[in-house]
Amino acid sequence: MTLAVTLLGAAVARADAADTTKTVRGHDYTIRDFSSPGLTFWDSACGDPLVYNPNRVYVSYRRGGAAGTTQAIGWGSRNDKTGGEFGVLARVPDPATLTTLNAAVDAAGNGRGDLQAFLRGSDGWYVGDVGLIANVNGWGEWDNLATVSLGWRYQKDDGTITDFSATGTIQEIATAHPEVTFARVGLLFGCNGEQYDIDDLRIGTAAGLTTYDFQGLGRSTAHVSAWIPAKRKWLRDAQSGWLDYGGAAYVGGDATLDRTGNYYFDYGRLFMRPYGSSDWKPAGKERLFTEKTYAVYKVRPTRRTAYRFATAGIAADESVSKAFVIDVRARLRAHADRGKVQQGQRIDVTGSYAPRNKGVRVALERKSGARWHTIARDRTSPRATFGFHPRASSVGKWVLRVVAANGGGNLGNQTGRFVVQVTPKPDPPAPCGAACDTSTPDPASTGTAPPDDPQPDDGIPPVFRHPASKTPAQHHADSAVSLQFPSVPVARQTAH
Repeated sequence: MTLAVTLLGAAVARADAADTTKTVRGHDYTIRDFSSPGLTFWDSACGDPLVYNPNRVYVSYRRGGAAGTTQAIGWGSRNDKTGGEFGVLARVPDPATLTTLNAAVDAAGNGRGDLQAFLRGSDGWYVGDVGLIANVNGWGEWDNLATVSLGWRYQKDDGTITDFSATGTIQEIATAHPEVTFARVGLLFGCNGEQYDIDDLRIGTAAGLTTYDFQGLGRSTAHVSAWIPAKRKWLRDAQSGWLDYGGAAYVGGDATLDRTGNYYFDYGRLFMRPYGSSDWKPAGKERLFTEKTYAVYKVRPTRRTAYRFATAGIAADESVSKAFVIDVRARLRAHADRGKVQQGQRIDVTGSYAPRNKGVRVALERKSGARWHTIARDRTSPRATFGFHPRASSVGKWVLRVVAANGGGNLGNQTGRFVVQVTPKPDPPAPCGAACDTSTPDPASTGTAPPDDPQPDDGIPPVFRHPASKTPAQHHADSAVSLQFPSVPVARQTAH
């Protein structure tokens, strides 16, 4: 129809005194069932019926309803342009006495739909509608719809549309046709592809005023679950767990309804309380959880950290889970500076601790038999380093490890085994006195000349070396060879 009513109002005011207030928990209504005593969902095409796909309509919730109520409900479509409108229709037992038809709607300033009414006749329905435009950002109150004229037609139960045509208010048409027994009345939006919310639907007849307060799903209980490497599975309603420093865990949140115990979909946020703090702070943005999935966060704490999940209070009342605590085992590294030392020397062991916690107690242990014994102690420095320097008191293979105590918000840890080989000391020289004196005697004390230097066998004639004070003549004189003859006389031969 060309007739349209524009929503211009801004302030929302609830009735001071309602005869009956019906709290609608979530989307608690039937689907296209005009015979039900309560609300029923209804949808129709805005234009070409082939464009509208009812399977793409989704339900929504809103945190903060009209006039300060807790929540509200709404609908939308996954299409940019749905070609359809949707909403709920309330049952009106006596439409001929209808005096009040009010509702609060928020379509973000882009709402286009209809006020629709169905009056039950003898063999069909008087169908009336008038276009509505919701151009107010935020909640706007429709407070005059009982006086608005609609365009009417008559549709029989077999689908036949008669030539009946009329214009008038719901009350006027119902009064003009006494066979009308009851009516279905409501507001439908979505023709612009918008999502919209509705709250505070009020219908007044001679029987009294009925207010439909659209709320969320009611009280809820938030849950926190976790997946940690040590378990390799999701721990439902977990209270504690641990992981190694540098490792990651996954924390998931969801919630159940107190009245049914069923899971539902809503938004929530993970909060964390780090070691040493008393305040909770967000560990990420709000995320969606559903009936089958968690809102999942990847966390990588470095020290003991508590987590809890809080629902956003959109689809149901807000709730906060119990705390889940993740302990973090420190990373410990150590090594011996030398793998082999002599008995009596020091064994130098150095290492590091992560995260950088100052003053954590660490101990160097040696395995003896089946037991470990502490042989040195230290505390981590401001740079989270440490060192041990015990003496190697015995010969053999020393199997060692370093153990750190709990401290600084971390669980203790121990290194793997490492080995230092301790060897015996070298034997000192035997005290054998002059018999073992290997020193060279002084030639002056023995009266003998020192032997000549050995000559190199290199094919060069030997050169007799003498003190440099001698002259060349003296050198050759001293080098002359004296021939000795036998002392027995030999007769000289004479010539014959």
